[in-house]
Amino acid sequence: MDICFDYYDKVTSTNEIAKNQIDIGAEEGLVVLAWEQTNGRGRLGKTFHSPRGGIYLTLVLNSNEDSLKITSKAAVALVRAIKDVTDKDVKIKWVNDIIYNEKKVAGILAEVYKDKIILGVGINYTIKNDSFPEDIKDIAISLYNGNYKCDTDPLDLVNAFIKNMIYLIENKADDYIKEYIEKNIVIGKKVDIYKLGNKISTGEAVSIDNSCFLHVIEKNGNEVVLSSGEISVKI
Repeated sequence: MDICFDYYDKVTSTNEIAKNQIDIGAEEGLVVLAWEQTNGRGRLGKTFHSPRGGIYLTLVLNSNEDSLKITSKAAVALVRAIKDVTDKDVKIKWVNDIIYNEKKVAGILAEVYKDKIILGVGINYTIKNDSFPEDIKDIAISLYNGNYKCDTDPLDLVNAFIKNMIYLIENKADDYIKEYIEKNIVIGKKVDIYKLGNKISTGEAVSIDNSCFLHVIEKNGNEVVLSSGEISVKI
């Protein structure tokens, strides 16, 4: 895969820019990179807090894999990249969150657009931990709190993520699934299941299968298999 970087200082959303570029002929391998977003989005239409001090990128891919597997590969690629560049150990919360010190440090959003998948990644890099908005201040964290002891280059992290992601896409093997499961924090935990922002069920997350579906046993003993959606978990 040939990579082409499109750099910005500030954008509304890197996913939005990527869609505009696809409209005029952009192909697989385009990376839209910005240091600030004014209208960043997470899953289910939620706002993604995107101030300066973060890393925001979108990778354009051909849509020959489902978005859940792309999201899972991206999570593994990002875990590997963060470890390689910063030596920090992070975990995964099914389906698309990266966890550091029991708080969210990065999010992933894969969307199908025309004949492409646009893979958005937002990383809290040097944002001050006490500057997060009230609604997320207790659940969000940065890799480096306001540049505190930051001795790495954010571009090194971007390049490491892209390198790992390309390997996982082109290798075609399912080895990453074992790592995705091992790094996940949800197995064996009580989880609440949400739909359109409303809690619909509670149960125990018992496994993640080879399709990256989450299996939950509800209080009444029924098994629910989730391929998408939102959960909360007591870490």
